[in-house]
Parts: sequence; C-alpha cells; structure tokens
Amino acid sequence: MRNYSEELKSAMVAKLARPYGISAVALSQEVGIPHQTLSRWVKEYANSGGNGGGMMKSKRPEDWTAEKKLKAILEYENLDEEQKGIYLRKKGLHSVHLERWQQEFVEAYASRKKTYLSLDPAQ
Repeated sequence: MRNYSEELKSAMVAKLARPYGISAVALSQEVGIPHQTLSRWVKEYANSGGNGGGMMKSKRPEDWTAEKKLKAILEYENLDEEQKGIYLRKKGLHSVHLERWQQEFVEAYASRKKTYLSLDPAQ
C-alpha cells in the first residue's frame, strides 16, 4: 500500500468535494490513484468532523455549524466592499449564504422571544 502525503490527500478531497466536482472515477483516471482510495479519503474527511487531519479547511456552507455561520456574518459585516469579495472567495461563500443565515438567526431569535413571552406568568 502506497503512502500519500497529507498535502496530496487534501488536494484530491478538495477536488472531489467542490460543488459540481469531478467524480472519484474520473479523478482516479486523471491522477492514477485508485478511485476506492480517493473515496476513502473523502469518507475519512467527513468522519473526522471536517478537519480530516488537515485534509480540508472547510465544509460546504450548507454543512457549517451555527457558530461558524454567526462568526462569518460578523466578520463579513466589518469589511469594506472589496474585502467582502475577497472574503467570500476565500471561504467559498456567496453573499446569499450570509443573507440567508442572518435571516435564519433573526427568525430563530424572534420565535424564541415569543416563546418566552407566552410563558411569562405576569401576562
């Protein structure tokens, strides 16, 4: 069994994990690594909670935790327009992700506040 560097594994998983990314079979033919090996690396990445021993720095935006989403919203809001574009590209995001997440947080807060008010015995 051949040993592959973490850097190579990371690059291969990144290619496979992209939206509309290449299939494991196609990538296997391109780079000469068995497709089973490539698929195993993706599973290892997923099972490791996304950090995969450094295999990739981030998951798909749809898979981000609430904490990571909130951090992204706060970081983004403090940037000027040029920096916002750079930030989005670096994180693999679109502004619509941040807008949707912000709306989700507002709705969650509003529904939680209504729940607390309905439980208040003073009313």
